[in-house]
Amino acid sequence: MLAYLGVVTTAVAYALFYAGLRTTPGSAAVVLTLFEPLTAAVLAVVILGEPASLPAVAGGVLLLGAVVMTGRRTEPVPSS
Repeated sequence: MLAYLGVVTTAVAYALFYAGLRTTPGSAAVVLTLFEPLTAAVLAVVILGEPASLPAVAGGVLLLGAVVMTGRRTEPVPSS
């Protein structure tokens, strides 16, 4: 079981993660990479019953806003 956890959940997950980063623009990759600690914090609150502090909630909201803004497609500004 320990070998499975070490190989599958870690090595394969990171291999897939870095494969995805190769095809993602740098600005989007930076913001989306921040989902890892946000997901850990949300799971700690939901599954483990950890208390969510106001700064943690505010940071999560700001991060989600950044991800939404990054995901929006903007039209290129026409040159004059």
